Amino acid sequence: MIRYFPLALGLMLCSGAQAQNAPRTWIEPRTGMPFVWIPKGCFQMGTDTAVALPPDAMFRHLPAARDLAADEHPRHEVCVEGFWISKYETRNADWRRIMDPKTGIGAADHPVSGVTWSQARAFAERLGAGPGSKISFRLPTEAEWEYACRGGAAEESVPTGREASDRAWYNKNEDGTAAPRPAGKLAANAFGLHDMLGNVWEWVDDGYVADAYARHDLFDPRAGESAADRVIRGGSHRSEPMHMRCANRGRYPADESLPTLGFRLVRSK
Repeated sequence: MIRYFPLALGLMLCSGAQAQNAPRTWIEPRTGMPFVWIPKGCFQMGTDTAVALPPDAMFRHLPAARDLAADEHPRHEVCVEGFWISKYETRNADWRRIMDPKTGIGAADHPVSGVTWSQARAFAERLGAGPGSKISFRLPTEAEWEYACRGGAAEESVPTGREASDRAWYNKNEDGTAAPRPAGKLAANAFGLHDMLGNVWEWVDDGYVADAYARHDLFDPRAGESAADRVIRGGSHRSEPMHMRCANRGRYPADESLPTLGFRLVRSK
């Protein structure tokens, strides 16, 4: 059941000062996956104008720049209940421990990738099905994901140079490696979460609806329950800097996989 909480309190909890407090953590006992508590609050989801592009003329000539925020409108208020979300993208070691020790492409500490939306949900179900377990897991909603990614920040722009390299693995990192990196090597955001941007795209629970933001409920919105394409968030190590934004939305068929697409989980209870 969704509980009402005052807007003023929600905005206070969304403040940068709140986000900078030491995060509460919980360790999942079967895998050792750390989860971070995200306090309930309200925020402005999406963008209300075209995203501010850097002065570099290269960005302005890219075709994607013209429609950079086309499905991020209208910017609107959303309130979410508090939730536990995994500190890192789900790693190969986590996947192998729960699913199959012979699966998961890459090193144990790299994010698992090449899994479908349904496979990600199956992992969540199995993780919560241990002997005597009273805890369940799921993919985050699109609203929860963006709220967690923003870490209390109200605005964002396209990062460039050192700012981009310090916060995300993307296609122009200095070492030039076109592959996922070990989880958690770059600095955490203000909520204590790593790799919310870059490294691998992340499945979320919502189906993709281009105008979902015009239909969202105020509290804990979800969209596109029966949609064939599901929302993906965060960009990957192959993404352009302009996509290293918390508000950026992507889409992909639920029954298909990509080597640049993984996930993280939310603890339901």
